[in-house]
Amino acid sequence: RVQPLEVEKAVRSQVGRNGLVSVDLAAVSLAVRQIPWVDRARVGRAWPQGLTVEVVEQIPVARWGEASLLNARGEICRNESRHLPAEWPVLVGPPGLEAQMSERYLAVQSRLLEIGMRVSRLQLDERGAWELSLESGVRLRLGRAHIEERFDRFMLAASRVVAARGAEIAYVDLRY
Repeated sequence: RVQPLEVEKAVRSQVGRNGLVSVDLAAVSLAVRQIPWVDRARVGRAWPQGLTVEVVEQIPVARWGEASLLNARGEICRNESRHLPAEWPVLVGPPGLEAQMSERYLAVQSRLLEIGMRVSRLQLDERGAWELSLESGVRLRLGRAHIEERFDRFMLAASRVVAARGAEIAYVDLRY
């Protein structure tokens, strides 16, 4: 998604009249990181008269709310709605908890994939209660406490029933 011409433009904006010898590598790196979709940039000198620029793009793993994307570290990496694939799961929660929600999503998703299920939505409400929706439409109500234990209980017992009869189940309440 990052175009080489964008990177070249950012580099040129930091190269002064004195040429490449006196260029501030940190400033070049910062200018490149300002380009949309750039996650990290490493800049070095290539003697006798050049620079090397290594760019690592953002890798989104989920949507955040209706208008953003999250990377695996739980950082918002885009805020433009035209870049939001509809098939990606949606994470919804209070601002500032993106990293915690991303971490929980990645942990849950990897376990669900092992049994052929996928997360479509993970929500944390203002009271701290977690709810997980599967692609089949089944919702898992996990509550506010003992989330890992409740999810483990789902994986041990209820996941087989949900896999076999998911169309007949609206939600699984794991709070009790």
